[in-house]
Amino acid sequence: MAAPAGVPDDAAARVDELRRELTEHNERYFVLDDPIISDAEFDELMVELRGLEASYPALVTPDSPTQRPGGAPSATFAPVTHVVPMLSLDNAFTDVELRAWHTRVARLVTDPIVFVGEPKLDGLAISLLYEDGRLVRAATRGDGVTGEDVTANVATIETIPKRLVDGSAPRRMEVRGEVFMPLAAFRPKPMTASLPTRATPPPGASARKIRGSPRRGPSTSSGTSSASGRVGRRCGRITRPSRGSRTSASR
Repeated sequence: MAAPAGVPDDAAARVDELRRELTEHNERYFVLDDPIISDAEFDELMVELRGLEASYPALVTPDSPTQRPGGAPSATFAPVTHVVPMLSLDNAFTDVELRAWHTRVARLVTDPIVFVGEPKLDGLAISLLYEDGRLVRAATRGDGVTGEDVTANVATIETIPKRLVDGSAPRRMEVRGEVFMPLAAFRPKPMTASLPTRATPPPGASARKIRGSPRRGPSTSSGTSSASGRVGRRCGRITRPSRGSRTSASR
C-alpha cells in the first residue's frame, strides 16, 4: 500500500510484510493446525509490528493482526456470537513493559489494586454459559467476537459441572477459563484382563468330555493405553489454544 503522509516507505512496506506473515501464521496455527514457526518467533514478529504501528499510528488498520484476538472460527462447528467480546491476555517481556501496563491499569481503576500471581496453564480458552443453573452452551474464543459451539465436547470433561446445585448462581451466568490436560493424562496406564476359569459347555456336550478336558487357569493379558490428543485440537477439535506467550491482545 502507499505510505501515508509522513510515513517512510520502508516502514509502510515492512508493516505490510509483517501483516501478511502474521496472518499466514495465524491461519496455519488456529485453522490448519500446521504451524511452521515457534511461539517465540511469532511473538518477535508481533512485537515488531506493534512497535511500527506505535511509531506511525497512521499505519494502524482495523484488520491488522494487532487488533484481532485469535484466528477465524472453524467451519466444523456451529458459530457462536459472544455477548461480550472474548479477548485474550496481553503479554510483557521486560520489567519496563510490565510497569507500563501497571501504569495504564492504575489510570483506569480508581479502587485499590491487588495483584495475584499464579502459573499460567496454557490451554484452550472456553466460555461456559449457565442458565437456571444448567450448562446450556460451551464455546471457544474463535476470533474474539465469534467462536465455535463445542458443548458436546465439553460435556465429556468431568471437572466441568453440568448443573450448579448450590442455588446461589444468577439465573444467567457466563464462566470463562482454560481447558487443559495435565501431564498425568499422558502417562501410560496398565490394563489387565482375565479370562474365565471354566467355559460354559455348548448344548449337547457331555460332562465326561468336559471333565476330560485339561483345565486352564486364568490367563491375563496386559497392555498400555495412553491419553493422547490436545485440548485445542482437543476434544475433537475445539480450535487451537493460544500458544505459550501467544496470549496477547491480538490473539
